[in-house]
Amino acid sequence: MGIQELPAMKELAPPTDNLYKFLAVSGLIVFIFCFVYPFQIYQDLVRQAAAGDQEVVALRAEDDSNNAAIKSAEAAGAASALPGKADASERLREKRDDIARRWTIARSRYQFALLRKEDLRVIFLWAIGYGTCGLMVSGTGFWLWYARLQQYQDMVAKADAEEALRRMREASEPRVHEPPTEPIASLALGEVPGSGP
Repeated sequence: MGIQELPAMKELAPPTDNLYKFLAVSGLIVFIFCFVYPFQIYQDLVRQAAAGDQEVVALRAEDDSNNAAIKSAEAAGAASALPGKADASERLREKRDDIARRWTIARSRYQFALLRKEDLRVIFLWAIGYGTCGLMVSGTGFWLWYARLQQYQDMVAKADAEEALRRMREASEPRVHEPPTEPIASLALGEVPGSGP
């Protein structure tokens, strides 16, 4: 089975019937892409940084409560040397290690998002450069399209429309019969018009 073309692909195909039209539309697509794409990346990075920050704050609060529980378990364990109390203290220490590991991962994600946010300046500069080029190509394409093709097609269309309008006016005007050019008296005598002496 061959590759099937999706209906949306037919609509998104750039115009290839005219080079100037192709330049105009392609430049416009590049300009729009350069305007939208960096802002999409920026929004994603802001969401990632906010999620990482919230995770770090939640892990800090969990770590603080776990440390408080460890201190109270150690204080209670020192007071009574029961084996169950030592197990609880050990479990809390394992939990603290797990929290520290998760905190490190969340913090590195947050810092990575911030670093990528700094790199976004470069992306914005590239987008400004390519967007400007796209806008210039689009403007040149539209100008050439109009100057070299469209204005002449408009003149032909205008002339055709004026001709059609003239024909409609002629067709809608009542036809007036022209009077005969020969005298009526000669017709009364039985002469055939146009058959001179």
